[in-house]
Amino acid sequence: SAHCAGNGDVLSSIVMLGLIGRNLDAVLQLQDVGMWEHAATMTAFYLEGDQRQEALERWAYHVIGEQKNLWRGLGILVSCGLYVETLEVMNREGLSLSFLTLFGRVEGLQGGVLQTERFKTMRRRHQIVVAKNLL
Repeated sequence: SAHCAGNGDVLSSIVMLGLIGRNLDAVLQLQDVGMWEHAATMTAFYLEGDQRQEALERWAYHVIGEQKNLWRGLGILVSCGLYVETLEVMNREGLSLSFLTLFGRVEGLQGGVLQTERFKTMRRRHQIVVAKNLL
């Protein structure tokens, strides 16, 4: 597989990785060479659990950063249960109403993570922004 990839034969490398059950490596290699849609298709069919989450998270950040499609990327993050990461992106982008809506929906699901001082501060800041916009 490494030999194929090193010689520019990425597709043969992907096939070989799939044949030996290293589907996550195949997906990551597809992502590395910019074949994001193929990687997403392979993720949907062959990956589960943490492996699926890893591939989707990487894709979401690519969509947000490189494709400049914030809402599509946020949708990908939410679809694989990465609520904390989604909230962090919403915070960074100043999406106060969306932040507060999602925070309210997932607050009980995320245990203590959202009860940290950092997230409490974010929540207060977004509440202030929304309140000012309502006045």
